[in-house]
Amino acid sequence: EPFIYETELKGEQIVVSVHVPAGHMSTVLEISNDVATGWQPIVAGQLTGEEGLVTFTFPDNQPIRFMRVQAGPSAELPKVPFTAAGHFSVEPGFYVFPEYEDAKVPPFGLNPVWSLGQAKKIGHLLNRIAYGPSLLDVSKVEEIGVEAYIDSQLNPSTADWQPSPRLIKKEAELFYSHEPTVEKIHMEEGETWRYFKGTKQPPASWRALNFDDSEWDAGPSGFGYGDNDDMTKLSDMRFYEETADEPAQPGYLSLFIRRKFQLRNPSEIKQLIFRVDYDDGFIAYLNGREIARANLDGVARYNTKAKKGHEAGDPVDFDITKKLGIILEGDNVLAIQVHNDKLTSNDLTIIPRLVQRTKLDLPPVKRIKDISSLQQLIHLRGIYSRRQLQAVLAEFWENHFTTDYDKLVEYLEDLENSDGRESMSSKQAKQEATQMEWQEYEFFHDNALGNFGDLLLYSATSPSMLIYLDNVLNEKEEPNENYAREILELFGFGVDNRYNQTDIEELAKAFSGWNIRKAWPGDVKPFPMSARAPFTEESAQYQDDNKLKTGRVWRYFKGLAEPSPKKVGNDMIPTLEWAQPGFNDTKWSRGTVSIGYGDNDDKTILGDMRNRYTSIYLRHAFSIEDPYGMDNLMLHVEYDDGFIAYLNGEEIGRSSTMNFTGSPPPFDVEANAGHEVTAKPAMINLKDHFQLLKPSPEQNVLAIQVHNTTRNSSDLSIHPRLIERKTLAGSIENGDPSGEWTFRFIPEQHHIGAKTLFKGTEHQHRIRANQRGINGVNDAISVIDRMVGHPSTSEFICQKLINKFVSDEISLQTYHSRTAPSELLQLMDQAL
Repeated sequence: EPFIYETELKGEQIVVSVHVPAGHMSTVLEISNDVATGWQPIVAGQLTGEEGLVTFTFPDNQPIRFMRVQAGPSAELPKVPFTAAGHFSVEPGFYVFPEYEDAKVPPFGLNPVWSLGQAKKIGHLLNRIAYGPSLLDVSKVEEIGVEAYIDSQLNPSTADWQPSPRLIKKEAELFYSHEPTVEKIHMEEGETWRYFKGTKQPPASWRALNFDDSEWDAGPSGFGYGDNDDMTKLSDMRFYEETADEPAQPGYLSLFIRRKFQLRNPSEIKQLIFRVDYDDGFIAYLNGREIARANLDGVARYNTKAKKGHEAGDPVDFDITKKLGIILEGDNVLAIQVHNDKLTSNDLTIIPRLVQRTKLDLPPVKRIKDISSLQQLIHLRGIYSRRQLQAVLAEFWENHFTTDYDKLVEYLEDLENSDGRESMSSKQAKQEATQMEWQEYEFFHDNALGNFGDLLLYSATSPSMLIYLDNVLNEKEEPNENYAREILELFGFGVDNRYNQTDIEELAKAFSGWNIRKAWPGDVKPFPMSARAPFTEESAQYQDDNKLKTGRVWRYFKGLAEPSPKKVGNDMIPTLEWAQPGFNDTKWSRGTVSIGYGDNDDKTILGDMRNRYTSIYLRHAFSIEDPYGMDNLMLHVEYDDGFIAYLNGEEIGRSSTMNFTGSPPPFDVEANAGHEVTAKPAMINLKDHFQLLKPSPEQNVLAIQVHNTTRNSSDLSIHPRLIERKTLAGSIENGDPSGEWTFRFIPEQHHIGAKTLFKGTEHQHRIRANQRGINGVNDAISVIDRMVGHPSTSEFICQKLINKFVSDEISLQTYHSRTAPSELLQLMDQAL
């Protein structure tokens, strides 16, 4: 690039001296007093394409804070005030940096004994295979010669002069070291809390362990206005003025919530995290002692405003390990007050979690900070790398096998863990999407001068590509053609180059079952094993033991009325007496689950339900030994359309389709959305409800109320099971931040029929039927291997490389018709 090496004031004229490298046909000096408002061209002139020293002269008659020089390949000049000989001159030559005046070889520009043609050759070379001439690279070419420099760039081994300490230092600033950990959740979203609306100050002891909160309302977290991130809706919290159609609503600024929980062996906890998603401010207390706060100062009363707004969406971690001394063996209480910044605020949210974090005996993982760091990495290598061709090709391959960061983020944000909960926050999704993109780019960088077949196969199996072109949606019953089309059109053959629509359809079937999963860093397979012998199991792997035998006979009550009503005035309101262990259910019906309409998925048939009643109520008594001895006690519920589950009269969980329906909901309330019994079941972890369980020989009662979306719904079904879920080796949840994404092949989703590609040509490829199990992955891999040696791939990739490094005046069409420039046709023939 051109650069200004001297400016001076001569009388009433400003004189600017500039070095312009070879290869440019014009140059312009631009000035600005405020770069935010733009640049003004002031002097311009034409060049001959040779390296030279340019002098710009113009009057000192206006304020100037900034100057810059632009140069380009066109001889056409912009409109400027000054162009005459008195304002623009050029002298062939080079600028010698003062610190290099005594050097044997000038660090920039011409060796004095060389011709101007040699300078043009160096400039041309570095503008083609590098990111333009740099001081160090020009000097190195002058020192060793053009041919030797090209050989050094093509050699996969690094020469002793190529490492760049400055690049190494600057790259390191873009990464961090992640210590793999495992998290145990002691308090999760959706668990039942007691809450008190901040219309007045709660009792002074409200955050103490022994405070009686039985008169407080109960509801699942999160709490808020109900805008898709809340399960308990506070519809009366926002202030509204009176209108002609609606009465005034005074609203309130704060909410006070508390939840008791049990911890066993707190001395074994090494790190404890309070994770909270909030809007706008809060103070959290553990056993009455403050552990975290945000946007609130001092003693916050019920009518205190948060200092400023804070949008929910990305949970914040507070490390409260130093507060471990507050925790008790057995019962504990977490209490939180949350405040809005104004009565008219359009939202409030509080979703608290308590997380135990334990470091794993695994080496730290290198992670890039964010997507801007990845962009900086590419630029830094362009500026500082001494292996310029490798840096240029890495970006070339990254653009050739293009993917989209935003689509990766959207996909990850929609993922669920095995229990049906949202797997990660938006912040985590952005970091993991960046990591995927970096790992893909890094492979292209490390293999930029390697084998195209490796690049093609790696790209096909990279999580970022599998997500971007929808191959994660490609299943045998509905093949998705997106990736099959693009690997032929954009990555391998080029548009309409010896393939047709039938080939796309057959290839889409071959790629069916290609997907992704998360794995522990130590379990991730290296390439090419990751592609040719991929994982077939899903990320989270468990063995469920139904040893409590809850799949047998249950008592059930048809929802024609409340099962245990309480009369208040003239109204019969719902209570939870029916869910208590002492409730007399001898008059209830008996049936084996699942219970429903009987359309091939139920054992007990409700033939009279449709158009008569919306809900049913179930109870099942069971005994249990020490629940703390169980690995993971879960309530597994297959349902249609919504349910709420209770353990010994206390709510332990509900489907999202029953949010905002009350606690408990009336018998005739409708589920707020549909859910098919064949869809993903609900999983409720009972670890935080063990205090509700009575050890054998006492009886416990599991109670469930089930609701349809409408009285005339076409189905209702409920199949609950209490299971002990045991984690298998290698299992990891989608949301575990210590995992890495990798390729997974799903044999059950693979099309096993015979397939034929490029039919009727000399390159016809037949895939035999019934490639079962992991062997099915070879259907598509065999096509990729065949594509690498196909003439269409050779033509397309050679054409793309010539377009990159030589000229864009050749295409597949002009090559096939032999109408491209003769020198490019000759070069293409030689390359092929």
